[in-house]
Amino acid sequence: MLRFQRWLGQPVAYAADYIAADSWHTIEHPDKLKRWSYSKAHHLRLVYGVPIIPYSDGGSLEQGASGAYNAHFRRLAQALKKAGQGDAILRLGWEFSGGWYPWSVHTDAEARLFAQYWRQIVSTMRAVSPQLQFDWNPAHGWKPFNIGLAYPGGAYVNYIGYDIYDEGWQSNFTDPVARWKDTVNGAGGLAWQRSFARAKKKPMSFPEWGLAWRDDGHGGGDNPYFVQQMHKWIVSNNVGYHVYFDFDASDGAHALLTGRFPTAAAALRSVFNG
Repeated sequence: MLRFQRWLGQPVAYAADYIAADSWHTIEHPDKLKRWSYSKAHHLRLVYGVPIIPYSDGGSLEQGASGAYNAHFRRLAQALKKAGQGDAILRLGWEFSGGWYPWSVHTDAEARLFAQYWRQIVSTMRAVSPQLQFDWNPAHGWKPFNIGLAYPGGAYVNYIGYDIYDEGWQSNFTDPVARWKDTVNGAGGLAWQRSFARAKKKPMSFPEWGLAWRDDGHGGGDNPYFVQQMHKWIVSNNVGYHVYFDFDASDGAHALLTGRFPTAAAALRSVFNG
């Protein structure tokens, strides 16, 4: 993170990481907290993706909604507070409207359970550390159910988040202008997020956003247009925070400091330092 900050040429206010979803033990006792021991000295606000059903131990939204897992989140809140991160922003069950995590929501009934489970977690964790904040973070474009049913209520949410990458699957996805228009106006796009956040009187957030290079060709590659449009969107809307995803993941490359996106990287430094 400090290397990215030096490259950007200005302080970074937020840093994002993830709590390991392996088991309830890894959720309760996250080893990632030590990685950010310098966060206070650098005035960093931590943003964590928090799994709500682990891979190995299993679980269900129904059990979570009943309060069966509250003790796990109480211990997580205690760990965050002990590490000096009691003001972190938590993305509980991030991208829950997609189909790729154990906590994914597929039906209206599961959406109601997700909302109830969310309220259980937030109430439990705030009782330990009242400064914690919570980012309701569905997946961009993915809504196979009535998404509003998964919203737990304004008292339990601080941000309406979206993860945005320069990717496209429409027929003209190779056109950067068409790809951006679909990102904004396509089903479940940025326009939807903005409308929903306004209706709920919450700021938007982008806990992950980035350029994308993909083996299947559906990433935009070195595309300064995407960076410029994201900057315009962020500064012209009610966005509470945003984090560039400077990491090469298994499903796509996004890191700026590798030299893969030289033109877009230069554009990012220009517009965000302007």
